[in-house]
Amino acid sequence: MSERKQPKIRFKGFNDPWEQRKLGNVITFINGRAYSQNELLDNGKYPVLRVGNFYTNNSWYYSNLELDSKYYATKGDLLYTWSATFGPHIWRGPKVIFHYHIWKLILSAKFVDKRFALQFLFADREKLLNNTNGSTMIHVTKKEMENKIAFFPSIDEQKKIGGLLSIADRLIAANQSKLGQLKRLKKLLMQKIFNQEWRFKGFTDPWEQRKLGELTKIRRGASPRPIKDPKWFSKSSEVGWLRISDVTKQKGRIYHIEQHLSKAGQSKTLILNDRHLILSIAATVGKPVINYVKTGIHDGFIVFINPKFDLEFMFQFLEKIRPKWQKYGQPGSQVNINSDLVRNLGILIPNASEQQKIAGALNKMDDLIAANQRRLDQLQSLKKYLMQNMYV
Repeated sequence: MSERKQPKIRFKGFNDPWEQRKLGNVITFINGRAYSQNELLDNGKYPVLRVGNFYTNNSWYYSNLELDSKYYATKGDLLYTWSATFGPHIWRGPKVIFHYHIWKLILSAKFVDKRFALQFLFADREKLLNNTNGSTMIHVTKKEMENKIAFFPSIDEQKKIGGLLSIADRLIAANQSKLGQLKRLKKLLMQKIFNQEWRFKGFTDPWEQRKLGELTKIRRGASPRPIKDPKWFSKSSEVGWLRISDVTKQKGRIYHIEQHLSKAGQSKTLILNDRHLILSIAATVGKPVINYVKTGIHDGFIVFINPKFDLEFMFQFLEKIRPKWQKYGQPGSQVNINSDLVRNLGILIPNASEQQKIAGALNKMDDLIAANQRRLDQLQSLKKYLMQNMYV
């Protein structure tokens, strides 16, 4: 007799245990067809769907071949890319011929609901990734999939579960789309504002051309050596030791720091007791940072001392030009910039009132983006929780 289990969360009215089955007994995995180069055309009757078309490759080949119906995928088919970047997909496009590295999954209507199977295969993909240190270069064989053991409830319960998780997926996709739109809007605002194509009402004075080094004193941080010596650090200290991990996790606005400096460590570095504008000159090169806690600055950062500009305005300006620092690196190598490059950076700067107006508008956009990111994170966490507790 097959093993029977139950999940932690169930819909009301469903109490029967889930039954264990081999995927190959309830799902037929159909390989696509391999093609020679002379069978692939720039134009033709049928698009040829390849693995890359699901992810980053928008270029298509075509074919005029008339094949057995099993080699075509139509809208609504459940497909699985099993080589390189792998995983399940519901095909939403027109009729296509699918390539050898793709399976079409034919489900037994008596035992498997499509949306339930899709979610199960997503969860299975995550398990495979977690067992390979995050690598996406995985080849899954048909035999392995056919022999994989899974637990299935009744079709009615599968439809309930698959329907709920599909709603979660649609909400996640909608929020991802909205977040992308907000980020593009912020980028457009920055381009138009800093190019002076758009200006706030009442501001007509020309912007002044200056070098950044004329508007502030620039000082590089310092690091105690050897950096791994535990004497430089103390859990009870109020002074944080700023690292790139803190910067990336908090998007450059530092409200807490994981590691802290001892008195000995503080004596070997640059300590900021109040808010400053900081710039990364190594690793995440050109990333602007503002600290809101007591912070020790190592030699991978520079600090703007006694600035003659609004900190928030300059934070946004430096964020806009951040990609430009890449020109100072060699192909394939890590980019590093120095204090002189930053001092000699040319900038057009408006008066203090307009700086504050610009900073206020762009900061509001950042707040809106952050709020939508939090909502997306919450939805993804909810989906993960449901997957962990609604499946066996």
